[in-house]
Amino acid sequence: MSTCGAALLTASLMAIISCTPPGKAVEVVDNHASDTIPIAEVPLEQEQLGEPDTVPDWYMSPDTISGIKGAIWHFCYADSVKGFYKAFSTLDGHPFYYNFRHGFYVKLPQNMGYHQSGEFEIGCHYNEFYNADTSLIISTGALFYDVLLVDYPHYADSVMQRHRDYNAQLGKVETLKSQRKEDLSRITIDHSRPESPRADYCLSKIILKKDIEDRECEFSIAIYYPDSLVSREAEFLDIIRRFPNKPFK
Repeated sequence: MSTCGAALLTASLMAIISCTPPGKAVEVVDNHASDTIPIAEVPLEQEQLGEPDTVPDWYMSPDTISGIKGAIWHFCYADSVKGFYKAFSTLDGHPFYYNFRHGFYVKLPQNMGYHQSGEFEIGCHYNEFYNADTSLIISTGALFYDVLLVDYPHYADSVMQRHRDYNAQLGKVETLKSQRKEDLSRITIDHSRPESPRADYCLSKIILKKDIEDRECEFSIAIYYPDSLVSREAEFLDIIRRFPNKPFK
């Protein structure tokens, strides 16, 4: 693929993830062979691998995350025919998500993990998690933009500005941390706009750093929640602040 073609593809993927409303899974088609991860690619007629989980259609096996011993991988093949796989991990019963494509972590609240949009098997950039009644939504993802730096050395500034512009469209923004390559905000959702999320608040973070393949990358997480869950803001902020690093110490 030409540099121009790769740049357009990367920019398109970044725009999709940054501007996708919560509660809607992103079906990203990425034709990069290097982005394909052979996870959960088990034919439906083949005997499933792993032990049965506590939820129907889910299985579990020892995880293989470097530097984390004793983790359990929970996975589901239910949407594999659509190109999606669902997975999360637990450590001593505490759930978290690890993205093998970029190497980032998201600590998950208790009783979350099974309800998720799932990752697209080709690409594996993004996932979204919900509680049982979808009042709490955690959207997270990462995308590389290093190919654009060849022609646009200051492209990172554009990534940050696009993120801030999107937050401003959601409602009233309270900046909790603002740096050249990291931004953390609390947003009061403006419900006067028809396209606004159903949630009342959003905690949003973006950080620019290299991923596990040494590529310049944007990592983002957004937690959407209603008035009834404001009492759990400290818990949500802990999740946000640990991202994208290992969730437990």
